[in-house]
This record gives sequence, structure tokens and C-alpha cells, in this order.
Amino acid sequence: MTGGYSAARGMIERMVLGAYNGSGSLPEEWKQGLKKGARILTLLHKLD
Repeated sequence: MTGGYSAARGMIERMVLGAYNGSGSLPEEWKQGLKKGARILTLLHKLD
């Protein structure tokens, strides 16, 4: 990972905001770029 602590803080921030706001708050291009995106979304919907 490049960017050091700033990149890590940004990643953690987005993880927390995504968990709080739900998967619908994530931009489509982010979800489409995931190799296991469909599997992740399936698991997320089971949590709802």
C-alpha cells in the first residue's frame, strides 16, 4: 500500500462509513471493480 498512514486512515474511514450507511451508499464503480463483489454484496444483504 502506498500513501502510508493517510491511506490507512482513509481506508478505515470508508470501511466505517460503508458499514454505517450500508452497501447502497457505495458508488457503483467501486462495487463493480471488486473481484469478489457479488459474493461480498450477497453476504452484506444477509446482514440487513
